[in-house]
Amino acid sequence: METQIHDFINFLKYIEQLSTNTVDAYQRDLIQYKDYLEQQNLTFDNVTHVQLSQFLRDNEKNSSSIARMASSLRRFYLFLKVNRVVSADPTQFLKVKSSSHRLPKYITLSEFESLISFNLEKPEDYLDRALIEILYGSGLRATECIELKEDHYFPKERMLRVLGKGQKTRVVPLSRASIQALNDYFTNARSIWLTKSSSYLFINRKTQPLSRHYLYNMLKRRSQQAGLAKNVSPHILRHSFASELINHGADLRVIQELLGHSDVSTTQIYTHIDSQAKKKEYNNFHPGQYIKHKEEGEGEEK
Repeated sequence: METQIHDFINFLKYIEQLSTNTVDAYQRDLIQYKDYLEQQNLTFDNVTHVQLSQFLRDNEKNSSSIARMASSLRRFYLFLKVNRVVSADPTQFLKVKSSSHRLPKYITLSEFESLISFNLEKPEDYLDRALIEILYGSGLRATECIELKEDHYFPKERMLRVLGKGQKTRVVPLSRASIQALNDYFTNARSIWLTKSSSYLFINRKTQPLSRHYLYNMLKRRSQQAGLAKNVSPHILRHSFASELINHGADLRVIQELLGHSDVSTTQIYTHIDSQAKKKEYNNFHPGQYIKHKEEGEGEEK
């Protein structure tokens, strides 16, 4: 069984290219699972979903940790099944109770498209669209968004370097729609307002960095303009980002890294959306990759 775990860990490292912390978390979970199977004289191939459920109940203390372990095992068995190491997947019938956390509010894709459908007539419109695309397309917190610096943006790589809670840095992908909105913002707003030097990515007419107050008020105003039943906030867009990824099958730990959560149990709250087989992550699943706006073009330069 150690061989199968070793092969899976190498797959995560070199094919999926997950971070060291994420790979280590998978390895800890699977070693714990292997030890349990050996104690019960079981193997990966002959364990039943009933025995698997018993393992989770016996070894995990709360619903969040059970969900985390279940996520690890589902991905591991998908790997084993694809490589024909096992004939059946006991996680297929595994039922895990949701965490008792209050479910996050989010908007649907159609609501997001309504939110973003305002006309681009003045510089502030280009600024607002770029902000909304970034919040929804990369799952940033409000403070993370307004504190972005210009040199945190890598258009050719389609990446942002984000300084999160606890001064922890992470790198997040950008959707094609976000790249387009940022290019439009640079051309039609930032370049016009930049009368003095500023290192901030997002600025106002006075070349000052944006405030959280601006962000929240802007989203409230745009929500009302779109006729939405609820006022959208930066956190609702962040929740929507995570919910869309989970709804389309993205791995829980990858979402954890994208959101900058220190503990996967925090990310687990988003699994109220159906979690399916996990194969590919952000680029294949996030709808921002495919949304077309009135102004086409994916230009890669600022």
